[in-house]
Amino acid sequence: SQTHSRPIRALMCVLRRVMPHQLKDVENVRLQEGDPIVYLCNHGEMYGPIAGMLYCPGFTRPWTISELCCDKQEATAYVKRYTLKKVNWADKRKQRVAKFLATNTLRLMQAVKSIPVFRHKPRELMTTFRQSVEALQQGANLLIFPEDPDTDPNSPGYKSGRPPTLFRGFPMLAQVYYNRTGKRCRFVPVLCHKEGRTVSFGTEIRYDPDNDPIAERDRIVDEAYNQMQALYDREEALLHA
Repeated sequence: SQTHSRPIRALMCVLRRVMPHQLKDVENVRLQEGDPIVYLCNHGEMYGPIAGMLYCPGFTRPWTISELCCDKQEATAYVKRYTLKKVNWADKRKQRVAKFLATNTLRLMQAVKSIPVFRHKPRELMTTFRQSVEALQQGANLLIFPEDPDTDPNSPGYKSGRPPTLFRGFPMLAQVYYNRTGKRCRFVPVLCHKEGRTVSFGTEIRYDPDNDPIAERDRIVDEAYNQMQALYDREEALLHA
């Protein structure tokens, strides 16, 4: 079975000690040879991707926005615009820090075998699906973050807290995977709760190729969204009880 490189495994081991979490409903995750899982995780700024990578069972490859894993100039501009947007430094200093962070982010994304997501380049989006299907065929699980960061046009960007609405394009992956392999994709919703330091796993949603494609897309998105909301509500209730 596949595994991350020794340096990445060591880094993940250290981070798990620094960021201990309680895993909930992990019995919902059934790892099976030749039948990988697509984890659907909340983003919550950078918290979701880190906690998801550390605690989702099995060898897992993340989806990452293409600006952060393909090109140094794009990555520098992205880090400067989003990661450092609240930092009031002189432009030259901010540029140097952004370049440093971007260089190391690129290295890390390549080391964890990220799959680039070309969100604003529809022609290149099929590259994302093709690489994802190849990863699934090789036995890797996927970790994707389907929430829409621009749900609130007055306040764009990922937020910590309740997951917002989800993009509706990710179930196309299941259709492409089925057409290529004849296998039915398994989606498992995941909720990483920052304040409670918990990672909760929902129940499996399996792709149904016999359903109408649009209806099936909506079923998967709505069920994943409802599960993530319910997991969030549960953790909030326990935290504030």
